[in-house]
Amino acid sequence: MKLSELMKGITPSADFAGFVMADDMVLAIDVSEAQDAAVEDYAVLQMGIEGVDPSLNSETSEKNYLRAGKSTTKTGTQRTFGISGDMYKGDEAQDKLLSHAMKYATGQKAIVNYVYFNMLTGEGEKGKASVAVNKDGGGNGGENATIDIELSKSGSAPTEFVWGVSAELSSIAIGALELSPEFSGSVKSYTAATTNESDVITVTAAADNAVISIKVGETVVENGAAATWSSGENTVKIKVINDTESSEYTVVVTKS
Repeated sequence: MKLSELMKGITPSADFAGFVMADDMVLAIDVSEAQDAAVEDYAVLQMGIEGVDPSLNSETSEKNYLRAGKSTTKTGTQRTFGISGDMYKGDEAQDKLLSHAMKYATGQKAIVNYVYFNMLTGEGEKGKASVAVNKDGGGNGGENATIDIELSKSGSAPTEFVWGVSAELSSIAIGALELSPEFSGSVKSYTAATTNESDVITVTAAADNAVISIKVGETVVENGAAATWSSGENTVKIKVINDTESSEYTVVVTKS
């Protein structure tokens, strides 16, 4: 199930107060080959999953100082998710994690993007995790095959995430020019060709409150205004900022 399907009809509230159930916490991963999917297209770990055990393992160092005595300093936090349940073939999330390529992957190839958040408030985190498949089947006769997978934070600390806070675009239009590849909010780089002296640049953000800025080279262009091209390559940079999220799109327009 895609995250957008799970959250359809659900409106989180930052003002929610009350008990939070385990079912209210969502873990979803990017199942795309290039790891460049929009967050709403991430696959939810749900089908066949009995439990997701999130852990924040603090790392500390201790020293003894003159007259002050022993002192403990926190040096880091290692986020992990222990995933257990029954094997279900045909589920996007399980199929990704239990694929042959992922089970034997090393280094960068074993890393997936993830989001983990509270459905009631929409608040959580977004990061990268290394996948370790510890068990991909097994059990007694007549029972479902079981799985055991661990996701461990990789690289920088996860960033703050709020569901519904998107810094992606829903469209880029430069006159009648054809973008290559075809536009997708998760794709950040494009090319286009023109013989025109200028073309109107119009972009639309996925979120209504996102702030958009556009530059052609070092020249600022208002959204919905015309950009003037020089002969050869012209680099259009579109920056989108929405609360804690930001992204940048690039279109190289070649004028002949």
